[in-house]
Amino acid sequence: MSNHREHGNDEQDSGSTGYSFPPAFLIGPHDLIHPLVSIQYVKAHLSLLGAFSALRERVETCPQEDLPDLARNLDSTPYSPRVWVWFVCLAVERFHRWAKGVRFHQEIEVWIEAEVPPLDVLMVWHAYMLNPTWYAEDCLRLPMLHILSALSNRIIPAVIAMGDPARYQPSEERRMDWLARTRTPFDPIASLRWHLLHHKITCPRCDKSNAAPYLTPEGTGYAQDFMLTCSSCSLMISKPALAIDKFVRDLTKSHKSADARLDAYLAGTLRGSTAKADTKRAEKIKYYVVLSDRKFSRKDAEEEDWRRKIKESFSHSIAEVRTLLLVSRPPEPLVKRALSAYTDDNPFSVDLVGAVIRQGSFVSKMHALSWTAPGHFDKPTDEIVLMHAITRYHAFLDLLTTSPAAFFVPTLDIDLVWHTHQLMAGQYADDCMEYVGRYIDHDDKVEENHLSNAFDLTCTAWSKRFKVPYTHCGCPLPGAAIGAHLQHLQRKFFESGDEPSPLSPPSHADIPPATHASEHNAVHAHLNGALNSYKTAELRRQRRTREEEMQARRERDMERVQNGELDAEQYRRGRMHFAAFLAPVPFASPAGGAAGCVPVNQTTCAAVVPVGSCLAGTCASAGGGDSACSSDGGGVAGAGEG
Repeated sequence: MSNHREHGNDEQDSGSTGYSFPPAFLIGPHDLIHPLVSIQYVKAHLSLLGAFSALRERVETCPQEDLPDLARNLDSTPYSPRVWVWFVCLAVERFHRWAKGVRFHQEIEVWIEAEVPPLDVLMVWHAYMLNPTWYAEDCLRLPMLHILSALSNRIIPAVIAMGDPARYQPSEERRMDWLARTRTPFDPIASLRWHLLHHKITCPRCDKSNAAPYLTPEGTGYAQDFMLTCSSCSLMISKPALAIDKFVRDLTKSHKSADARLDAYLAGTLRGSTAKADTKRAEKIKYYVVLSDRKFSRKDAEEEDWRRKIKESFSHSIAEVRTLLLVSRPPEPLVKRALSAYTDDNPFSVDLVGAVIRQGSFVSKMHALSWTAPGHFDKPTDEIVLMHAITRYHAFLDLLTTSPAAFFVPTLDIDLVWHTHQLMAGQYADDCMEYVGRYIDHDDKVEENHLSNAFDLTCTAWSKRFKVPYTHCGCPLPGAAIGAHLQHLQRKFFESGDEPSPLSPPSHADIPPATHASEHNAVHAHLNGALNSYKTAELRRQRRTREEEMQARRERDMERVQNGELDAEQYRRGRMHFAAFLAPVPFASPAGGAAGCVPVNQTTCAAVVPVGSCLAGTCASAGGGDSACSSDGGGVAGAGEG
């Protein structure tokens, strides 16, 4: 089967490098003549990541006089980037203001001139799209995102047309239009001191509008451990209170009327592995919640009274709802998924602050590889690195067709191409359904031990299907005989004169380190009092077992080097970095707070962001449950159930 791609016509080889794309890309029973993702698109994506890296550096080196007084006291060490997290909170607010008013233009040049957002807003949009199932469902459910849905294939073409995003300068007319529509300057740094000091919230009890400061000396601002007394009814408003208000509004909306909209269903219940809205399933989940306990019972109450009754029954806290539905009874997976979308008052089902922070780890790794440097892949001899990554990504998709229930973990190079594909959101959905047979989600928060086990399974499945190693970074592979068997097969290819597999790495220094596991979504549980003693001991045991297993593999590989069965250079590379999912992570910030929120003047906080959204790992979820955090930012491939 041939495929037509509008976004690129990559050449089949790269000059005299000796490496070329395969004659066809095989995904299950399908033969694709052209790759699903072009080299041009991957280069543009790397340019965008480079701009994000430069933006972060600009924020973290911003002169103190350009910051509001309270932000000048924020500690910005590498292990507690509070200035950056505060900045991301403001970027999410700017994204919200842009998204609800963005306009569609068919011509890309016209859209860029009139609508392209600033770099910080592009960064939030980028992170949102890398949660593809949530993003697709939100664009379907939420009326304010319908225009954004029509723009879902726009971000990479816009970057190509703009040139270097870090250097892009909008017209004066565009700057003034942005200021009028968002009440903030186009330049994100210029908006920090005077324009984004408060977040507007609505009291969950009396509906009174309140202005919540982002930062307070006590550490209770909206970007911190948020607490605010309502100016009208004196309710102590918190993120869990805002979250239950959003949840109850969705739960009590009528979905029976002829003009009912899709936002009458709970977030996370509409889309599955078919990439289509399943309203029958969403309706069942809604009834499941309403009938689960008398606290949700309506009886004869009017809708407004019904909402008030539910919120009061749960003490204005989403944490109590989670305890009832997920702790006191066997949890229904879709209910658990739905509740994860209710963490604050933002309309989005993804904690976008946490999503940007997690992606920051991947950006840092691309920057460390120098892949985001301008011109890094301009030469044909360097472009083969991206050709190889694209080829491996198609093999990754092929692997997914072999095991619909499996979770496979990408390497850095595969994850880069996968991310690029997801930024073509509408096309990504079509490609998944046509070639893989189901919608492939990109889960950006997965428990550490699950990832490490899934990565071992990925290595084994890859080697069995393609007869080449999955990684070349030097990390010791699972299985005593797999590596030796693959070395033998590779030697056989070359000795027989046969062409090596397109999945075998061409000779280029950039390729081996990029085949390390992509760990940016690893959720590392913080071993503190928030976990029960059994789970704490179990998590420690799992990590200790992983460390012992890696050491045994290294000793095995040393023997193989001595016996001439393993390349000594590959073994040396492995000794120079931590094995996958064993890199030390900054569990706690120096001040004892969570880096996903912003303590001020060394004030500590118990973050009320969802599990996995903070950077340092000391937070407990807004909904109760285990304390965990995402300290690193690759996704795990699975069906769209999340």
